[in-house]
Amino acid sequence: MPAPNTPAADAMTAKHLSLKLLKFVAWAALAWVVLCAAAWALLPGLIQSQAQTRLSALLGRPVAISAVRVKPWSLGLEIDGVTLAGSAAAQTKTEPSLASVNLAGLAVALSGSSIWHRAWLIDRLDIDGLQVRITRLADGQYDIDDIVKRLLVLAAEPSEPGLPRIVLRGLQLRDAGLHFDDRLTAEVHKLEGLTLTLPLLSTLPDDAQLAIEPRIAGRLNGRPFDSSLQGTPFAPLRRGRWQIKLDALDLTAAARYVPATVPVRLASGLLSADLKLQVAQNKDKAWSVSISGEVGVQKLLLNDPQGLPLIGWDRLQLAIAHVEPLQHLVALQRLNIDSPTVTLRRDAAGRMAWPPQADSNAAVATSVAASAASATAVASPAPTWQISLAELEIKDGHAAWRDASTSPAAALDLGALQLRATDLRWPAAAPVSASLSATLQRPAPAA
Repeated sequence: MPAPNTPAADAMTAKHLSLKLLKFVAWAALAWVVLCAAAWALLPGLIQSQAQTRLSALLGRPVAISAVRVKPWSLGLEIDGVTLAGSAAAQTKTEPSLASVNLAGLAVALSGSSIWHRAWLIDRLDIDGLQVRITRLADGQYDIDDIVKRLLVLAAEPSEPGLPRIVLRGLQLRDAGLHFDDRLTAEVHKLEGLTLTLPLLSTLPDDAQLAIEPRIAGRLNGRPFDSSLQGTPFAPLRRGRWQIKLDALDLTAAARYVPATVPVRLASGLLSADLKLQVAQNKDKAWSVSISGEVGVQKLLLNDPQGLPLIGWDRLQLAIAHVEPLQHLVALQRLNIDSPTVTLRRDAAGRMAWPPQADSNAAVATSVAASAASATAVASPAPTWQISLAELEIKDGHAAWRDASTSPAAALDLGALQLRATDLRWPAAAPVSASLSATLQRPAPAA
């Protein structure tokens, strides 16, 4: 046997330690493989069972999950086929088993560095095929009212102060949709092909100045839209920028939700927009808001309460330089209106069809309200708005007057109306440069 403290003894000791280390690594690797295999085999069933039970108890409706897969080697979890049962009140004879929520798949992967960061570090979160169905019943109630009440009770429970420590490094929502069945108005509205991307979201204090940049796009009732956002919601001084694009959105879908007391009826109209909204907070915590971009309304037609044409145009395009509502400032760059039409009518009793004439009680109430508003204005004068329009152009306008109170009934038309004006301001600061031309016409008598 080699003497102690000799090169041969040192070599044997080193060899012995190496063998021990190799055995430890081998046993650790084997334990990791066994642990991963056990997690792969046992966790899916446990997660599926517990998730179904707990979600069903939370939402008060049956929740079913088709499959769960665990990937322990990458700290990943995949869930397929999640279904939330629909309300019994929303079921129909043709569709007796409508689900409120269907989710095709969900995949999440955690980062191993979550432990020493003491935070949830999520490398990716993919949500595929999320479909939500909401029904407004004939009595005005919604089929999700029971779920909303449960969630409001949960939200009212006390929770730990502050935000949870989360870092989300990639969110993808793909092919999502919302089906809104309004049985009160017999209308169906659909949000389809919805995609949402969020590259980074962090609530850690060291990342407070990092901007979040989500983007959302899809189709609303068949019309595409696109919206993006950039902001620092967790920074001490918050800033944000929001951009939205709409392409010929049909406004008549919303017309049925306008109160009947509104004295006009929307018959047609398409809305297009490319708007930017910027908000910022200064060192005194005061907010500034600025809106810029363009808005257009095509093929608009407004009828009076009797269903007769009132106001319309082929195209209206408004270019906004900047609107700052908190500073009471409106700066418009250009307003173009093509082929506008206005029709005013007076019936045989001398009453204007529009604007509607208020009754005596309403007039008294209006007078009282005006007096109260006047008194308030004296006590605290309202700030003066500064409004400007650099360029106004109206092409091929037409105005009509129909008066049934005269004998014979009067009918006058003002056609070929052309108006151009520049440097319009309120309060007025200088003379306005404008040109106006039109043709006064007497329409042919009705056959």
